[in-house]
Amino acid sequence: MVESSPLVPAVYIFGDSLVDAGNNNYLNASAKANFPHNGVDFPHQQYTGRFSNGKIVPDFLAEEVSLPLVPPYLSLADENGRVTNATPFRTGVNFASGGFGILDETKQGFKKVPIKNKVEMEQDRPMPMSQQIAFYSSVYEYLVEELGSDAAQAHLSQSLFFIVAGSNDLFAYYETDVHKHYTPQAYVDLMVSTFESELKVLYKYGARKYVVNGVGLLGCIPFQRMNIQGGECRDEMNYWAGKYNTALRSLLHRLEMELPGFAYSYGDVYALISHVMETPSKYGFIEIEAACCGLGHLNAVVPCIPMASLCPNRSDHLFWDPFHPSQKVNRIVVDYMFDGFNFTYPINIKELIAKPAKSIGY
Repeated sequence: MVESSPLVPAVYIFGDSLVDAGNNNYLNASAKANFPHNGVDFPHQQYTGRFSNGKIVPDFLAEEVSLPLVPPYLSLADENGRVTNATPFRTGVNFASGGFGILDETKQGFKKVPIKNKVEMEQDRPMPMSQQIAFYSSVYEYLVEELGSDAAQAHLSQSLFFIVAGSNDLFAYYETDVHKHYTPQAYVDLMVSTFESELKVLYKYGARKYVVNGVGLLGCIPFQRMNIQGGECRDEMNYWAGKYNTALRSLLHRLEMELPGFAYSYGDVYALISHVMETPSKYGFIEIEAACCGLGHLNAVVPCIPMASLCPNRSDHLFWDPFHPSQKVNRIVVDYMFDGFNFTYPINIKELIAKPAKSIGY
């Protein structure tokens, strides 16, 4: 039940399928989850477009700060993907899109075409970070119009901006011909420099308190394990995921030094999932390699579609499908991120909320 006094005015979500609450339902994108068995453990067994058996990290975060579940932006926007009334966005909105990348090239950009109250993608093109931020800028403009500039700045400076980014870009490096054009280090550097530019645009539009998660053990998801002898993790992918995370942490620290009022909490999901995988029984996990929902080896050859097999006890499994963690993992992540003393740097989310807000102009 939502309390009467939320800890923050709003939560604004940006990212990929780990945090998509249903935006891809409105897009011509192949990455969709608006069908069973997704949502089997969500209230009323609703398959909302979340890539999960139940709730995702933004849902648990909203509950922690006593706000309603954050709605997907495209469920509230008009047929051109624009907001017409800022009121529903005062408590936050989710811009995340499954399959998205920090780099536009990861899914080759975005094209808006009105089609029966939807936004059609050119081929298979989820919303990249740049488009998510462009839509956020329209929310910003309406908040300024409705609340006035000073009140809107105060509102946003106290709100949380939660970002989960990088996984799809790293997958793209190994699964497309991108590796022919960049060394792994050059590609990671490009990801981080692009992310820096995107964070600065959010800062320009009033964001001050950032919750940023690093990427997890990408080489250990079932989809990667299924092609490795013995079901082992893909070590090279984990190595570069770690390198990206290190560079991301350095970037956030530098921006805190450079931008007045910039504050952040970094979630070290890589270390957290490593810890869980090393001590699965501590968290009640029995299966840490195979997906709960899917078909084939490790339930990872075919994704979670209505005809896929479904494990009877989702809380036993670390992974829901070949790519995504189970609801139980999402709960664990938020528990550590919100008020834990491990796996968050330099402060946890609760401490970030308590920091004095500064709505200093850009």
